[in-house]
Amino acid sequence: MKKIGDWYICDTELLGKPLDDSIGGRIHWLSKQETTTIPGNLFTFIRKNCRAKDVYVDVGANYGFTSVPLANVFKEIHSFEILPSVVECLQENTKEFPNIKIYPFGLGREESNKTIAYYPKYSLISQIINSDGSLPLDQSRRGFKHVTTDVKIKPLDSLNLPKIDVIKIDVEGYEFEVIAGAAETLSRSQALIIVENVDEDKNRTSIKKALNPLGYEFVCMISKHDCVFKPGR
Repeated sequence: MKKIGDWYICDTELLGKPLDDSIGGRIHWLSKQETTTIPGNLFTFIRKNCRAKDVYVDVGANYGFTSVPLANVFKEIHSFEILPSVVECLQENTKEFPNIKIYPFGLGREESNKTIAYYPKYSLISQIINSDGSLPLDQSRRGFKHVTTDVKIKPLDSLNLPKIDVIKIDVEGYEFEVIAGAAETLSRSQALIIVENVDEDKNRTSIKKALNPLGYEFVCMISKHDCVFKPGR
């Protein structure tokens, strides 16, 4: 790993400019307290729209770019990261925050082993490979090469977390599976849900299909790709 500013990241990560807005927003590798660089200005949105700030769940935590700035806002943060090399950096980035708990596995419909396409130069776009061997999202235009590695998946419902106030899901096309494995927790918590939606037509349809039966409705976009859902009245 290497350190850029306040952040530990993998040695292989491509640097030189802010991250592409279409993937995760403008992360400038600045101070851990620099909240204006959170994708989609998530920090400001949560401060204005979430009354209770006890538990935040970060699904697809990457290096902790949302978990760390929000550590001073929420009492508990549960951060899920599926890539082993990224987990090591996440542990370094969060070790000064005792209220952040790291889970070194992914979330999905059921406990299982999956294969992930890992992009060493751009870990944010790594994605779980479909059962037919295809990729959920076409990243070929970026020109990055991926390698495959086996990863563990568990359903959120199996973890018996306390009532969640906000959950952020950024899993590159695996959103439907994450929600399917979190149905009981979401129904019980009535949490605010923020989902990154890269493939707008395909993914948003599947996300709505998963959340509507749980009583959630689409509210707004807080960035080009970040959708907000809340419990219907």
